[in-house]
Amino acid sequence: MKRILVSSLILLPLSANAGESHILFQNARPLGMGGAFVAVSDDANAAFFNPAGLTGVDRKKRLELINPLVTVSDTGVNLLKQALEIDTNNNNEIEQFADNAFGETIHAQVSLYPNYTTKNWSFGLFTNTMPTFRVRNPGNPQLYTDAISDVGVQLSHGRHLALDELSIGASLKAIKRFSANDVLSSSDIVNRVDGNADYDPIQDLQEGFAVTTDLGAIYEFPVTAAPAIGLSINNAITQGFNNSFEIFSDNKGQPAALQRSVNLGFSVRPELGFIDTVLAFDIQDITNGGELNSNKLHAGAEIYLPAILSFRTGINQGYLTGGVTADLRAIRFDLATYAVELGAFAGQRPDRRYTGQMTVGF
Repeated sequence: MKRILVSSLILLPLSANAGESHILFQNARPLGMGGAFVAVSDDANAAFFNPAGLTGVDRKKRLELINPLVTVSDTGVNLLKQALEIDTNNNNEIEQFADNAFGETIHAQVSLYPNYTTKNWSFGLFTNTMPTFRVRNPGNPQLYTDAISDVGVQLSHGRHLALDELSIGASLKAIKRFSANDVLSSSDIVNRVDGNADYDPIQDLQEGFAVTTDLGAIYEFPVTAAPAIGLSINNAITQGFNNSFEIFSDNKGQPAALQRSVNLGFSVRPELGFIDTVLAFDIQDITNGGELNSNKLHAGAEIYLPAILSFRTGINQGYLTGGVTADLRAIRFDLATYAVELGAFAGQRPDRRYTGQMTVGF
C-alpha cells in the first residue's frame, strides 16, 4: 500500500463537523432509518438512544458476541483509489492530488459493541474509532486530520411505571477517549514517512476519562397501531473528561466535554397483515444550535417480512437513507447508507456514507 495512505493511517488523527451525530454509538439499523429512533429503541441501540425502550425488547433479546461495524464515505473510496497511484517521493504528485481533493472530506468509522440486551436490561462494551481527513487551502494544500477513539462500558435499565403505557430508563456509561488533530503539508507527509521528521504522535494526543448518564421516557398510547412519544436526554448528568486512568503521561490534555442534548421522537406501528412496520420521526438536539433546522430532523420507516429480511428507508438531515437486514438468528448481516450535512445549511456539503455490519450471537 502506498506510503501516503500508510502515513495518514499512522497519524490516525474525527471531526466535530456540524452534521456529526451527538449519539455516542449507533449500529446499522437506526442509520438506515434516518436516525429516527428515540421513540422506537426496542433493541440494543436503546442504550444510546433512549433506555426507556428496553421495556419493549421481548422479541429481540440477544447476546451479541461480536458485531463489527465499518463505515466509509463515498468521497473516501474515490480518493483512496487515486491515492494508491501516487508516487509518495514526488511532492508534485502529492500536491496535485491535494488540489484535486480540495474541499473534500474523507470519513471512516470502525466500531465494536458486544452486548447482552434483554427486557429491561442491557450491558455492553464498546469501542468506536472515527478518523476524518480534509484538504484545505488551495494553492498551498494542507491535510487536516482529526480523530476520536472511544473505549467504554455501558449499563442500562428501563422499567414501566404504575401505568404500563409509560416507561422510563437510564444508561450509565464510562468512557475512555483519545482524540488528536494535526495540519500537514505535502512535505510534512513525505518527511514523516521517510523518518526525516522528529515527530512523536503522543504530543498531539488528548486523553481523558468520563462517566455520563442518559435518561429517557416513552409513552405508548393504548390504541391501534401503538403510537408512542419518546423523550431522551443524552449526557444528562456528566462532567468533563479528566486524567483518571491515564495511559500516556505526555499527552496534550483532555478532550472537549461531551455535550448534553435533548431529543423528542414519535413512532407508530401500523398493522399490515403479516408484515410488521414502524414509522418514526425525531427532532434531535433540540436545545443546541439555535433555531430548528433540517440538521435536527430525522424520519424513518421499517418493514419486517415474515422470513429473515427487513428493509428500511428514511431522511437524515434532508438526505435519503436506506438499509437492509438478513437475520439468520446466529448471524445477522446489515447494510445501510446515509448522508450527513457537514455545512451550515442543507445542501451545502453533503457527505454520503456506507455502512456494513455483521453480528454473531444468539
